[in-house]
Amino acid sequence: MATVCFDFDSTLIDRESLDVILARRLGADEEAAARVRAITDLGMAGQFSFRESMELRLAIAKPSRDLVEAFGAEAVGHLTPGITELIGSLAAGVWIVSGGIEEALFPVAAHLGVPRERVLGTRVEWTAAGEFAGLVRCGPKSEAVGAVCRSWSRPRIGVGDGMSDYALLEAGCLDHFVAYTQHARREPVVATGVPEATNVSELQYLLGRLT
Repeated sequence: MATVCFDFDSTLIDRESLDVILARRLGADEEAAARVRAITDLGMAGQFSFRESMELRLAIAKPSRDLVEAFGAEAVGHLTPGITELIGSLAAGVWIVSGGIEEALFPVAAHLGVPRERVLGTRVEWTAAGEFAGLVRCGPKSEAVGAVCRSWSRPRIGVGDGMSDYALLEAGCLDHFVAYTQHARREPVVATGVPEATNVSELQYLLGRLT
């Protein structure tokens, strides 16, 4: 049985979860918001690793668990049109692998019928009061994620919009990758020459060919 691995941000949903969560946490604090944006830009330019970028931004904003879970609850209302039906129709094993914080991913996974054990996101350590205390596991490039991906049934197909998603193909964890560009078209990803889907109908067609 094939395995299809979906990214979360700008793929399953129409926005970037961490951007929304951090913006809400920082509110009117323009100085902190500017620092977070600068780190984001440096990370995208390759000056920081994904983990370094996450640690620095989360250390500044310090989002609470309640805030992350609140985003997760509302994210069900921001699902990509048609994605629920597509995932329901797949005979393949479906996983969600993302740089997003797991508590933001779980409600969407439950809505889509994807069990928690098939959700691999950024795992955060919380204090007893529910405040950010550090990172346990960070995003698609973590060693733990790589080990799980290599155990999947083949063909192993990734669907996402970012280079951190595409990196799983480069690492040999995937056999195929589809760039999902309906919400965000990242030129470095498209430039790799992988198949591109601009909506769920095109994605369904490509998955049918690859599986």
